[in-house]
Amino acid sequence: MKASGEGVRDSVVLVDDDELRAGDEWKPLIEAHIRMPVRVSRSQEFQKDVGVLEERRAACREGRDPGLLHGTIFDRAAILVVDYDLFDFSRSLDGDAVAYLARCYSACGLIVGVNQDLTARWYDLTLLDHPLAFTDISIGASQLGSPSLWSRQTEKAAGIEFRPWQWPHLDDAAEDLEKCVDHAAAHHEGDVLSLLGIDETHRGLVTRDVVSVIQRRTGPDDEPAVATPDELVADSTLGRLAAKDRIPDAAVPRVVAARLRKWLDAVVLPRQDILVDAPHLVAQIPGLLRDPDDESQWQATCDLHATHEELPLAENDSLTKSRAAFGDVPWISRPTWWLRDIASSAELDAARDRAGGELGLVFCEDVSAFCARGDARRISTKVGGNRSQRWVRIPRDGDGRPFADYEPAVRLVD
Repeated sequence: MKASGEGVRDSVVLVDDDELRAGDEWKPLIEAHIRMPVRVSRSQEFQKDVGVLEERRAACREGRDPGLLHGTIFDRAAILVVDYDLFDFSRSLDGDAVAYLARCYSACGLIVGVNQDLTARWYDLTLLDHPLAFTDISIGASQLGSPSLWSRQTEKAAGIEFRPWQWPHLDDAAEDLEKCVDHAAAHHEGDVLSLLGIDETHRGLVTRDVVSVIQRRTGPDDEPAVATPDELVADSTLGRLAAKDRIPDAAVPRVVAARLRKWLDAVVLPRQDILVDAPHLVAQIPGLLRDPDDESQWQATCDLHATHEELPLAENDSLTKSRAAFGDVPWISRPTWWLRDIASSAELDAARDRAGGELGLVFCEDVSAFCARGDARRISTKVGGNRSQRWVRIPRDGDGRPFADYEPAVRLVD
C-alpha cells in the first residue's frame, strides 16, 4: 500500500445545507478555536466536487485507475465537517453518503458528522457514537463551537464543564490520523492486529464480538480470520458499503487508518474491559494512584494529553515499561493499557492491594472528570462487556438547563 498522489490538507471544510446557511454560522465559532483556515462549501462547488468523487468511484467499479487524489475540497480538508441534513444540496445524498465518498475516494482527513442524531444538543447515553459510520466522530451543531472540542489550548482557557470523554481534540486527532496513515502505508504485511502492534498474547484478549468487526467475510466452510489491511477495506464490516465498489490503491492506507481508529475508539475502548484508559483504570483500581486521598491526582488522570509516564500512578515505571501499555503509534487519542496485564502483574500486587481512599468519587463520562457520587447519575450504556454501568454529571447552564439532551433517557438509572 502506498499513499501516493495526495494533495495538501490544510483547512477545515464545512459542508452544510446551503438553504439554511449553517456553515456561515459555524465558521466563526470554529475559527475562534483552531489556526487552520475554515472554508464553507457552496452548492455549486459541492455538486462539482461530489461529482468528481462519484466519477472516481465509477472508475474503480469498472477497474480503471481514477488518478491522483487531489483537486477537490475533500482532498484539501484536514478536517471535514458534514451536516447530515443536505436536502437542499442534493436530493440523492445524505451525510452518510458524503462521508463514505470522502473517506474512500478522496485524500480527506478527519470527518466530523454533525446532527447524525435527532437533536443538535445530543448526548448519547449508549456511548456507542455510530460505531460503523464513516464519520470519525459525531456531534451536535450546538457543540461545534465548544472550545473543549477543538484544541487543548482553548479548552484549558475556557474551563467548560460539559466535555464528553469520547471527544478527542480535533486538531490533534487530525495530526494523529496522518501519522497512522503513514504507518499503514509502511506496514502492510500480516493482518490488521499486527498493524496495530497487537502481538499473539494480547490478541487473545480481544473478545469474539469485538474482533468480528475486523474479520474478513467468509463463506460457510471457511474459518473466520482477522482481515489483512486490503481485506479490511474490501471484505469486512468496516469496509466498502457496496459489493461492486473498489477502493483506489492510493486511498487504501487512509481508509485502513481511519477505520481502525474508529474501531478502537468506538468499539474496543468504550468497554474499558479489554483496553482501559487512565480514569477508568483508577476507578477500578484506586490503589494505582500514588495518593488516593488526593483529589487532584484523580483529576490528573483525565488529561487527554498526559503521557503514560506523566500520570500520577504508583509503580508508574512498571506500568509504562511493561507490555501492558498499548501502542507507540497514536491509534487511540489517550494513554491506554491492557487491563488483563495490569490485573495479573505480580509487580503491581502492592498497588492493587493498597486502600483506595475515602473520597467517594466516580468518573463522569459527560464532563471528563471525577465527581462526588451524590452529584452524579448512573447510566446503563450499550458498550458491551462487564462494565456497562457508568456515570454522568449532567451540568446545567445559568438558566438551569442541561448543556445537552441526554438520550435515550431510559438509560438514566438513578
